[in-house]
Amino acid sequence: EQVTATMEQQYGEETYQQEGEEEEVEISVSYQTLDVLQEHGIAANDIQKLNDAGYHTVESIAHATARKLSEVKGISEAKVLKLKDIVKSMVPMDFKTAADALEDRKSLVTLTTGSVELDKLLEGGVETGSL
Repeated sequence: EQVTATMEQQYGEETYQQEGEEEEVEISVSYQTLDVLQEHGIAANDIQKLNDAGYHTVESIAHATARKLSEVKGISEAKVLKLKDIVKSMVPMDFKTAADALEDRKSLVTLTTGSVELDKLLEGGVETGSL
């Protein structure tokens, strides 16, 4: 088997491709580096402060709380609010109710692993959509 990976700089996209004898599977994971925030009016030194604090992607900013972002040295509350507004439009963050999640789970299928004992541990096998 051969595994290859590629990465773009500004809109990072990692593609892993496995080649087998008959089957080819491709998995793509996308993320956006903080450099794209400069196009939205965020200063380079603020982006560097966020990087130094461990925030390396737009998605990490979107999922961080305003309180955690306010703890970054040199980032004011006003900048945090501006950042959150900007990344909100860049990263889809839809809310799903428990009833909707339950409805989605009803359509999941469990795949057997081929091992009776492993299937018992996994309570029936591996759910589709879980890998």
